Amino acid sequence: MRTLFLAENLGMLVLYVFFTAIIISLIIITMLNFAFARRVKNWWQIIAFIVLALLVPVGVCRCVISFIGVL
Repeated sequence: MRTLFLAENLGMLVLYVFFTAIIISLIIITMLNFAFARRVKNWWQIIAFIVLALLVPVGVCRCVISFIGVL
């Protein structure tokens, strides 16, 4: 009996979580841009949204990997 199926497919799980988090981050950023379209006119705010979109998937992947490591 397989005790830890996720550990065998860790690479696929990380890819799935990473790309899912990227899609969710892009959706959130798109919603924020529509919500604050009249207020976001500075280039640094747009860069901050892009950096946030890149940092969220990394954090999600680290949490998933650390959770699987605990198992």
